[in-house]
Amino acid sequence: MKQFVSKSSRTIIAGLIVSAALAGCAVGPDYVAPKTTMVPFHNTEDVANRQTTRPAPKLDSWWTGFNDQMPER
Repeated sequence: MKQFVSKSSRTIIAGLIVSAALAGCAVGPDYVAPKTTMVPFHNTEDVANRQTTRPAPKLDSWWTGFNDQMPER
């Protein structure tokens, strides 16, 4: 009897969890998608007009482009 109660309570709990998950995904028939307006990127013109003075570093030594000094050990 105790095992039957345990299985039935697990079944009820699992059913409630599944029902709650499915109810959370429901959208009503009067749903209207929100209108979002995007602000233009603030430095688009600066990026388009930039001038580079140095070529990109080679891929096998890309970290040298940061000009970091090695700490003394």
